[in-house]
Amino acid sequence: MVKVIYPWSFDPFTNWHQDMLIKSWERFEQVVVAVGQNPDKKYMFSFPERVEMIKWATKARVYEWMNIDVKPFWWLLSDFTFEQWSKTVIRGIRWIGDFQWEETLKNILEKEWIVSMYLFAEQNQTHVSSSVTKSLLKEQWFIQDYVSLNVKHFLEARMNWQYIVWLTWTIWAWKSYITEKFLELWKQENIPVHNIDLDKIWHRILEVAIEDWYKQIRQKLIKKFWDSIGTEWGFIDRKKLGEIVFNDSKKRKLLDEIMFNPMQVRIRTEIYWKKGIILLNWALLAEAGITDLANNNIVLIWVDNEVQKERLSGRNLDNEQIERRVKNQFSTDRKKEVISASIKTTWYGNLVDFDNNWNNDDLIIEEKFNQMLCTVDIYGELRMKSVFTKLWIEDKWIDIYAKLKPMYDTSERLYHNWFHIIACLNILYEIKKSISHEEFIALFFAILFHDAIYSSKAKAWENERQSANFAKDFLKKLWLEEKIIERASYLISLTASHKLDWNDLIGAYMIDIDLSILWQPWDIYHGGIDSIKYGYMRAVRNEYSNYKEEDYKKWRLAFLEWKSGGRIFKTPYFIEKYEKQAQENIRKEIIMLWGNIS
Repeated sequence: MVKVIYPWSFDPFTNWHQDMLIKSWERFEQVVVAVGQNPDKKYMFSFPERVEMIKWATKARVYEWMNIDVKPFWWLLSDFTFEQWSKTVIRGIRWIGDFQWEETLKNILEKEWIVSMYLFAEQNQTHVSSSVTKSLLKEQWFIQDYVSLNVKHFLEARMNWQYIVWLTWTIWAWKSYITEKFLELWKQENIPVHNIDLDKIWHRILEVAIEDWYKQIRQKLIKKFWDSIGTEWGFIDRKKLGEIVFNDSKKRKLLDEIMFNPMQVRIRTEIYWKKGIILLNWALLAEAGITDLANNNIVLIWVDNEVQKERLSGRNLDNEQIERRVKNQFSTDRKKEVISASIKTTWYGNLVDFDNNWNNDDLIIEEKFNQMLCTVDIYGELRMKSVFTKLWIEDKWIDIYAKLKPMYDTSERLYHNWFHIIACLNILYEIKKSISHEEFIALFFAILFHDAIYSSKAKAWENERQSANFAKDFLKKLWLEEKIIERASYLISLTASHKLDWNDLIGAYMIDIDLSILWQPWDIYHGGIDSIKYGYMRAVRNEYSNYKEEDYKKWRLAFLEWKSGGRIFKTPYFIEKYEKQAQENIRKEIIMLWGNIS
């Protein structure tokens, strides 16, 4: 198999990197993406974070069947290529400055018998770089033309501490009530939120703004539509404009095209240096086709057509007026179709589907709120700050985060890293309404610390024992209640033996949450059939790369057969929802291990 090495720091992975990766794969049977780990260089993103960005960015194309692997390297490139049994290195060229540097490097590498292959950027990628992308974002530029949406999400959270969410709705879905409940929940969670109503931005551009550019936009609208929509002061009569565009889909599309750039400018102005949740509030999101501004992370509040008409009839409108108002927007199904298509095309985002046909109780609203929170809080920072604030130790959360996260972010941790912790926290928030506050706090800290100490060379149960002791010592410094510390430490220890008292439901939840990867869809569990991808199976194998294949196979089979000997999960909730998928995944992996299939 002809293999090529593509080395770079990828801090972060841009659309130019993605283009180079495609070109590399088109020329070779296997590509090893070598993620640089220079100890003298300070990276914005850890190695696991950069791998995660590459993993999700590459899903957006035809990578499912590509033979691609991602590995760290921190020693001589020539030695790395030798160990990978490849003598060809890809060098990307964007402009003449790149070429001059690469020529120097090429002369050095050729002395080590390394062949450099130059790949030239497309014209529309010559200006794209990690540093340019970060500089643009610093000034609140929307960078979806420079990076994939998952990388944009990572950068916005890391650089600007911004977590953007779209809230959209169908007509008469009572969105105001849901919005207010969401805002109350954010306040309860001590998470800053900025509710930005795009209708008000639209109103400002058409009827208020006096800047020259907005005057030109209004004149263009008057020219493209009718003089009658203009007022004597040069503003736009929105009611008259609405009567024109809502009855003509082509004119509606033209209006969206004209308003696209000014709307983006005003959104950037509104969110400039605001921190926390950025809630973009607009009914016409799907119609405008700008879901990517929020990385496709969307809450859609909807009601059936009959419910819409019933609620509108209470507004003293006749049937013709009701029909026209309903047709002014996409239907629920059409909105879902557009949003889902954007998520599928980019392989990123999440639609929180909120059926508001009837009055939803607070538990349902909180469940939807937690779904959205888990989607956008990719580092867990918002939730850590929230929990610590409720415990009156807000000033401590950043210290524990700064201490704990680097322990998970080493290049050796390809599965037991901070993303595993976040995945476990997401499951905890899924069951949050089913447990008490005290139980939630104990589980929260147990999850944070349960893999703090980790080595693939450790003896059985040694990692869990040391992690439990580390958690106990660290939590004592936070002056938490002794019972919380002891309970969290005990819960961590359970992840080793999985032995419970018969009535220990919270302990059972801890074990089930730690094993939640087992019920993931097969493409996440395995990572791809014909490729060396980044699934759970491959990540665990790479973590135990110090084991010979035969020894690893025996150890892994013993674990899988132990778990599949009875029920995998211990709580009714997990058994009912996830047992079947987990058993199927384990069965497939056992068959593959016995058949030596990778």
